[in-house]
Amino acid sequence: MFSITAFGTILSSPNLGKLADRMGHMQVLTLSLVAATLFLAAQAVVDDLIAFAILRFLTGIALGGITPTVVATIRRLLPDTSVGLVLGYNVSAQYIGQVAGPVLAGWLGGIAGTHSVFIATAIITAVGLITATAIRRHFRHHLAAWEA
Repeated sequence: MFSITAFGTILSSPNLGKLADRMGHMQVLTLSLVAATLFLAAQAVVDDLIAFAILRFLTGIALGGITPTVVATIRRLLPDTSVGLVLGYNVSAQYIGQVAGPVLAGWLGGIAGTHSVFIATAIITAVGLITATAIRRHFRHHLAAWEA
């Protein structure tokens, strides 16, 4: 059931990356984070298996917009001398999440119920949205010139 999320990401990532090239990377990142947050929160309350599977797939589609937009934004905002380092940190953070996420989810689900895992993940995604918004505001002039 959970691999359906990856399937959604596989299908959407190239298309959302292409859309971001036309529409703006930060706009697609913001929309992707909003959608992912909403779909994750909805998974905490859905009680139908088909609806849950659809929400997992939609979450994957939303998540597919994150990696291409983050990588493109890092590439554009940073000087060539630090892009490799920051992309390395980005990849490391993704792998930390892939290792720590299931461990912490198992622990949290065991003490507070499965629904709490989706709420916690939605909160973490919302924090990512807030962070992306702050970055967008901080670099607004640079991003406006790039995405014009």
